[in-house]
Amino acid sequence: HNRDEVFILKSDSEIKSSSFIILLSCFLLSLLFFSYTKVEMTSVFNQVPPYELLAINMGIFMAYYALKYLQYGIVHWTFFSSMRRAQWSNAYMLIVLIQSILLFPLSLLVVYFDLTIKTIIIAFICILVITELLVIYKVKQIFFVYKLGVFHLFLYFCTLEIVPLLVLWKVLVYANQYLIDII
Repeated sequence: HNRDEVFILKSDSEIKSSSFIILLSCFLLSLLFFSYTKVEMTSVFNQVPPYELLAINMGIFMAYYALKYLQYGIVHWTFFSSMRRAQWSNAYMLIVLIQSILLFPLSLLVVYFDLTIKTIIIAFICILVITELLVIYKVKQIFFVYKLGVFHLFLYFCTLEIVPLLVLWKVLVYANQYLIDII
């Protein structure tokens, strides 16, 4: 084996833990969106069974992470070396883990103390900003270390981070509205 590849190879337990981290993140995000739906889309919440609503939202978040992983794979395979791709994969899993760790107390507070939607949104935006800043830092550090890399970083960040988040939001709202139409 090449010396660089020794540290890149993943074991089965690492792949399982990565899958669990993404599954946990999807569940926590679906709980938060469920509480948003309860307050802001009361007609959806009153007409759709809560477990069905939670399962559909979790499925949408899982599809979001799968498509995002595919999108990263295509872009990174096209433009970057295998060593940088492996570094990014490890860094991204760490960022998702940090996001899950930060979302967990917020989800507990939402479930047990019934926070106001304004507080939930502010806390969620703070967590999202923290994780996106970590993404920017790691992308700059791994991929765009040259002088004009900030221009490529801007395109990369908008294409692979901001646009998918906006599409995710629209898909979640549309899916919840669609549930009313089919019932």
